Amino acid sequence: MEEIEANGIRIYPLPDCDSDEDEEYKEQVRQLKEAVPFAVCGANTLIEVKGRKVRGRQYPWGVVEVENPEHCDFIKLRTMLMYELGNYLSVGVAS
Repeated sequence: MEEIEANGIRIYPLPDCDSDEDEEYKEQVRQLKEAVPFAVCGANTLIEVKGRKVRGRQYPWGVVEVENPEHCDFIKLRTMLMYELGNYLSVGVAS
């Protein structure tokens, strides 16, 4: 984050939770904020890894699985986007 700020790169600030939100939700938002900037890879192919099909990328050194939180922040990014879309729709801006 220091490098991002030092270079004047603007990123979307995930809003704070309301005080009446449940603790599990607050923890999820806290984890999302800590993960920024997200490290995301994408793939549109399915690869077999240990007998199961996963969306990922094959490299000479191994496989990067898009939906494996140990490999990629795609799930966190998707969660943040869905959260913000829900907020956007709930205030009626999209209607």
